[in-house]
Amino acid sequence: MKQTLRILVLSVVSVVALSGCMRMEMSLELSDHDTASGSYVMAIKEGTGEQLGATSDQEAADELFGDLGDGIEGASVTEYHEDGYVGTKATFEDQTFADLNLNSDDMRISREGDEYVVAGTYGSGEAANLGELPDDAVATLAITFPGKVAETNGTVEGNTVTWDLKQQSDDLYARGAASGDSGMSLWLWLAIGFVALVVVAGVVVLILGSRRSPKATTPEPPAAPLPPRESFNPEDRRLD
Repeated sequence: MKQTLRILVLSVVSVVALSGCMRMEMSLELSDHDTASGSYVMAIKEGTGEQLGATSDQEAADELFGDLGDGIEGASVTEYHEDGYVGTKATFEDQTFADLNLNSDDMRISREGDEYVVAGTYGSGEAANLGELPDDAVATLAITFPGKVAETNGTVEGNTVTWDLKQQSDDLYARGAASGDSGMSLWLWLAIGFVALVVVAGVVVLILGSRRSPKATTPEPPAAPLPPRESFNPEDRRLD
């Protein structure tokens, strides 16, 4: 990262005298495991190539920013054409802070407990020349934290801090959460809620069942006992 930032700054200074404006955008998205993904854009306004004596704007941009992806392993470098600008864009994914040299004097990102701390020296040294850019030039740095931003001297939108490097007079500073939701995941909360619902439903069924009166039944009266059977005596049937 140190080498890349230095190339970016020197490239900007080299085109300060151009009548056309330029665009420099740097974006980093931090993960919760000390890696970062992001992109760099360096571009000049259409028509600037002719002023530099190049055959095309893209040729001029390649001459100025051809080393944009150097020093970043696995970086993908492509041509950039957007909003009337022509240049180069380098993108990368899941690079460790060490691989990006994010421990240099130019830019440092360190982890302190559950937070990331960002510090950069854009308020002094070579980077101070960014203030000499034309008014319509763009020079920004955006860093997105995994979680909420705690404090910064940049502009905050959601978990992203953006600095206007043309206007930045102080060193960059930001502190934000190094992970997303520190609580339990949504799926775990849903599982707990489902189990709780099942338990409550079971308790309700038991309560209602205990309150329900049993159906009354009228017992049938016992059968009347048969009269005692008289014994038969043949003599009783004789005629007198």
